[in-house]
Amino acid sequence: MALLHSSRVLSGVAAAFHPGLAAVASARASSWWTHVEMGPPDPILGVTEAYKRDTNSKKMNLGVGAYRDDNGKPYVLPSVRKAEAQIAAKNVDKEYLPIGGLAEFCKASAELALGENNEVLKSGRVVNWQ
Repeated sequence: MALLHSSRVLSGVAAAFHPGLAAVASARASSWWTHVEMGPPDPILGVTEAYKRDTNSKKMNLGVGAYRDDNGKPYVLPSVRKAEAQIAAKNVDKEYLPIGGLAEFCKASAELALGENNEVLKSGRVVNWQ
């Protein structure tokens, strides 16, 4: 339901920026995505939420995040340290991506969402941002 509402809002926003985008956004609102229901809350994140609510002084956080030592300080796994060293050795320039994100990612995500042979994609009427 939230997805359907979001599609309708986006349709109105698209029309305000460019009249041609309204048709694309409207088609999106009536696509197969509108039938996708909101999933349940993430049970893994629920573990961290329960940890935060717990007042027991002997509690342990087994949720997502950093591993911690007995002093509560983050513990970085040796495998993570090795991966960091490999990335640092590549000596990349750390330049930011363009404002629209990684073009290859945007193209692949649009093909995944709309279908690789979608006419709207083929005609160049889709704009997406990472």
